[in-house]
Amino acid sequence: MEHLIFVQASLIGIFLFWGSYQDYVNREVEDYIWGLLLVLGGIIDTWIAIKSFTAVNWILWGLNALLGITIGLLFFYVGAWGGADSKALMVLSLLWPFTTINNPFELTAGIAIIGILGNTFFFMIGFAFFLFLWNSFLWITKGELFVGVEASLLNKILALISCLKVTINEAEKMKFVLPAEQIGKGKVILQPGIGIVDEEINEEEIMKQYLLQVKKMNRDFVWVRPLPPGIIFIFLGWIWFVFFSSPLFYVLV
Repeated sequence: MEHLIFVQASLIGIFLFWGSYQDYVNREVEDYIWGLLLVLGGIIDTWIAIKSFTAVNWILWGLNALLGITIGLLFFYVGAWGGADSKALMVLSLLWPFTTINNPFELTAGIAIIGILGNTFFFMIGFAFFLFLWNSFLWITKGELFVGVEASLLNKILALISCLKVTINEAEKMKFVLPAEQIGKGKVILQPGIGIVDEEINEEEIMKQYLLQVKKMNRDFVWVRPLPPGIIFIFLGWIWFVFFSSPLFYVLV
């Protein structure tokens, strides 16, 4: 069964990369990607299950799918992430009930989708840490970060881990960003935060209109909030899980 596990991992990896690329380029993933992956991956999984699964493996597969679908729908309806992210998580819960590629039927690691989701959040935390390091570097090398904007201490802390201070020219070239500021009564107020996902938002148009206001104020810099496609973090979290499991399991087991 090892060769089929490898084929399944390769298939999922190719389709997740395809979906991540589509989301990055078009901010949308076509549904046929998930449908095709479900059909092809479902055939492979069914064959593996019939030939190799014990009763416990079947139960874990069912729990894996139930949890993945439930969490995916919940995160989508509360606006935690977009439709493509939820579909990716749900498809993974149906097609990857295994642990690592080298020990796919290990039962002590628990339910795979929990580990994948845990890895996903670890990569998101890593992205926030990168923003913190970059902003700290700017603070050290260029001085005060918050000149020209009003912000509470809490918002300054949030900005360090969720936003970027960039030049106007840099902001005009960036994808997947929204203003982390509001202009009102001649003041610029810093408003960072994770925010709620709204797939109907046209980020480029919002950013374009905001930068027109900023230019009228003769400012050189602007705070923006990056919104990278969530499916990329899911893809990275799954890859890490396939080869190394999840740090979450080392804590829980």
